[in-house]
Amino acid sequence: MGDKLCEINVAEQVYNLGNSTIMQNAWERGQDVEVHGVVYGIGDGKLQDLGVRCSSRESLEVNYQAAMAKILSTEVSK
Repeated sequence: MGDKLCEINVAEQVYNLGNSTIMQNAWERGQDVEVHGVVYGIGDGKLQDLGVRCSSRESLEVNYQAAMAKILSTEVSK
């Protein structure tokens, strides 16, 4: 369950950062800034790309919704 909560938290923080005034202003100025959500596996030392990323205001909502649907639909390991 802890892994699932960590994944949800990372997705939420990417969404929050993408909605921040700093990121919104950077995108409005045409800056090439991208945010990616990854989780570090303490057990295996691997980074897991959650697929939640944003490079514009338009991509933020779509990618966030898709990533959350994937996270919430996968089985919780015990």
